[in-house]
Amino acid sequence: MKIDSNCIEELISVIESDQTIFGCSCLQNNWTGNNILFAGIALEIGNIKDWFPLIHINTTKVRNHSIEIPWGNGANLMVRRDKFFQIGGFDEKFYLDCEDLDICWRAWMRGWKTIFVPKAIVYHKVGVVTKSFLKNRKNYHLMRLIGFEKNFLRFIIKTMSKKMIILIIFSKLFQIIGALLIKSMIAKGIFIAFIKNLLELKGTFLLRKKVMNSAKNSSDYLLNKFINNKITLHKA
Repeated sequence: MKIDSNCIEELISVIESDQTIFGCSCLQNNWTGNNILFAGIALEIGNIKDWFPLIHINTTKVRNHSIEIPWGNGANLMVRRDKFFQIGGFDEKFYLDCEDLDICWRAWMRGWKTIFVPKAIVYHKVGVVTKSFLKNRKNYHLMRLIGFEKNFLRFIIKTMSKKMIILIIFSKLFQIIGALLIKSMIAKGIFIAFIKNLLELKGTFLLRKKVMNSAKNSSDYLLNKFINNKITLHKA
């Protein structure tokens, strides 16, 4: 990661301007700076194949102002130390991916915002550490897929309404069937993710209880807020 000289200053300026802010996330470019990788998160109407069924996640929609986003990018996310520990930190059961989604969403459920700060700029050589760590493993792509799907399902069980949980489970079963028909490894990845979550289900439900007991905002409210673009510009 390369960080612009004024990046930290821009993040601090925003995060210190409002005590209800949990975290701030940067504008992330690729390593050479000729392509935007992350410009905040925009939730849009999508289809059954998206992460959230019928909800598309747009990470490259260009914004010129600091703005509320559902979650920041873990590669460049500044968070408040006190709120990080109040919320229980990262979920240590997660292995590769979704940890930023999970922690920022739990913060939003407590009423703590995440803000995209376009003046804070970083350059990311994506995947270098992960590929190096897994370079001697034959099934790199399968492992990444299992890690993402397992974590995403755990996140859903911890934070979403029962209706959304059912919808996502059915969408994943739909993906498995489709992947089997075209002989894709996606079917194997999602199936293994299901099994791993079943083995950890008791602990996940205990965490769900904690999340729900401390929540000021429901996940349904947050999905509606961001899908319908009921977001707020933020001025430092």
